[in-house]
Amino acid sequence: MGLNQALHLIGNNVDVSLVYVNDSPWNYFPIDNLVDAVKMSLAPFSISEIIGLNLSQNLGHQKALITGLAYAYNKYAHNSQYILMDCDGEDRPIDVPRLYDSINNLTPTSFAVVASRKRRHEDRVFKLGYFLYKIFFKFLSGKRIDFGNFMILRSTCALALIKSPVAQSHIATALIRSRFPFTSLPVSRGFRYSGSSKMGGKAKLITLGIIAIGTFAEEVITRFLIVNSFALCSMFFVSLILVINFFFGVFPPIPGWTSSILVFLLGISLLLGLQLLNAIFSLSVLRNLDGVTGFDMVNDYIESVEIKQLR
Repeated sequence: MGLNQALHLIGNNVDVSLVYVNDSPWNYFPIDNLVDAVKMSLAPFSISEIIGLNLSQNLGHQKALITGLAYAYNKYAHNSQYILMDCDGEDRPIDVPRLYDSINNLTPTSFAVVASRKRRHEDRVFKLGYFLYKIFFKFLSGKRIDFGNFMILRSTCALALIKSPVAQSHIATALIRSRFPFTSLPVSRGFRYSGSSKMGGKAKLITLGIIAIGTFAEEVITRFLIVNSFALCSMFFVSLILVINFFFGVFPPIPGWTSSILVFLLGISLLLGLQLLNAIFSLSVLRNLDGVTGFDMVNDYIESVEIKQLR
């Protein structure tokens, strides 16, 4: 009913094509199953065709989405609008009309409208981790992130993501880095239709968070330099006070406190230095990406294409 309601709210005057990406070649999903489900609802009045893209290997959901977006961009008019969403139920179809209305009527100057999560259904550990991730992301990059892959894009913005190597690892940060104006629309996260996440659990989500922060390597390096410089200046200032106190006896000696402070400041400086080296390494990796775009993945990884015309 979600797809039916969504298309009914958008209206029949909008030509809709549905493109789904199957990135599990060992688990074939017949396109006829989806066609039958669509025909049982009112959706055929809005959907003109359904296209199934079967990938030759599992690329991860970020690359799979970009591959599907690149295929759609090549096939349809460049003035089209593109909606990205996962099909596990957590991105609710009923929110599609809100995204469509926002980018066309409420915020016409935006090049994208993203679905920010105002309510989640995960356990408390995940929610705490996600909260800390947003804090660290804001502190290290200076940017705010509270959305995922569920979004609607204008064609110019879609093209920028397709050509961005960053989008293959993290679509949300690629949108932020693109500097295209976008608007956030608060939505509730839906419940999965069945099963549990196949992303590899919380460890995989942590990896995705590290990738997101790593895409802003320049900003991270700048902040590490500032904090590390402050730590070094503090260590120099404490050392200067110790030297002055040694010769002039300004402060009464307290056994052990000087060495403790110096060791503490030195430890902070070394730790920040190691983090800085790691950030520089991440930046070099980012800068030396092979330049593969979504268009290249369309040619390299789509094993077969199934098309069903509905009207």
